[in-house]
Amino acid sequence: MLIGELANAAGVSRDTVRYYEKVGLILSPGRRDNGYRIYRDDDAARVRMIRNLKELGFTLREIRSFLDAGPVESATCIDVAPRVRKKLDEIDRKIVELKAKRLRIRIAFRPCKSQVKDKPCAGVQSMLNA
Repeated sequence: MLIGELANAAGVSRDTVRYYEKVGLILSPGRRDNGYRIYRDDDAARVRMIRNLKELGFTLREIRSFLDAGPVESATCIDVAPRVRKKLDEIDRKIVELKAKRLRIRIAFRPCKSQVKDKPCAGVQSMLNA
């Protein structure tokens, strides 16, 4: 399949496919006589997996560790579980941080509920004086 077909099948752009190839997340494809890249069907599955893991918040470095651990088709839960636990712990920490930020914003901008037209925003003033 050509690069456009792979990109469509995997739900990514052609530039993304080229980038994944450049950084070694997918193997360099064969080429036609005219120089066009020729990808295999399993390349589309691999790119879809990369896309899906990125959507879940995994970095390309973390995804590489999935891919470098061996054939992904035969990965066991024992192989994958430590990486998943690490990502879940990271997400849980971010949730705690975001909830704390949310609370700080609510407290700082609580006076804004009154929306007094000709009075400076107390929340902005508190940020200026903090």
